[in-house]
Amino acid sequence: MGGSRGIAMLTRGKTARDRLHRADTWVAREPALRLAAAPLFVDFGFGAEPSATVETYRRLSAVVPGLRVIGVEIDEERVESALLSAIPGRLDFRLGGFDLPINQWERASVVRAINVLRACNERQYHDAIDRLGRGLRDGGVLLEGTSSPTGRLLAANVYRRRGAGLTRDGLLLAPNLAREWQPREFEDVLPRNVIGATGAGSWFDELFDRWDKSLDAARDAHLSPRAAFVSAAAELGEEIDHDPALVRRGFLLVHLPVSVPAFAS
Repeated sequence: MGGSRGIAMLTRGKTARDRLHRADTWVAREPALRLAAAPLFVDFGFGAEPSATVETYRRLSAVVPGLRVIGVEIDEERVESALLSAIPGRLDFRLGGFDLPINQWERASVVRAINVLRACNERQYHDAIDRLGRGLRDGGVLLEGTSSPTGRLLAANVYRRRGAGLTRDGLLLAPNLAREWQPREFEDVLPRNVIGATGAGSWFDELFDRWDKSLDAARDAHLSPRAAFVSAAAELGEEIDHDPALVRRGFLLVHLPVSVPAFAS
């Protein structure tokens, strides 16, 4: 098994049922996974129970033929317990840290690290992103961020391996459109690297202000939750990716300015 445990931290524990459903929905459309000859999804820091990893395997294997999923944790007891849910050749659980415990030929199409790195300081975060990114194949994606406890809101950096390094495609903001939500609630779940870029008068403050007003106007017009999301997104200009297939599914991919640090090498 390639790599070493390296540095890592123990995640807090249980993940609510369907908490990462929005992340799975986004990943399911990702060409790096769907078009790979040997698609591999790595779930880093699956927690005290493997339920989220198992849910992801069930969702994605229905649309990605030949998918393999590997859950990674730094705690040996958690891994041993999770192995009871393993499916030979399809769903596995391994002991490891930011240096992912995968072989050289097992480059990942997608690595997910949700609700893992928010407690890091800047140096730890940079190092973690760099190490996790080394496990990706060229074109592969690292989805790193935070979700609210029930999965109502997801905010995640989308990093992509291009050649020898990582680049940031943007910041993914994804509410559950079937529940009540407001744009500014995302401030509570922003990833570690962008927290310091928020506050009164910041770029984020202005973005959320415009998004709030646009969404309120759409709701006042009695649009459905999905139509209101699409209408509000259309008012945000060049700051977001206006791919209709992305927006209709309730995903806002924000193009962050260079002033907002990526912390990726």
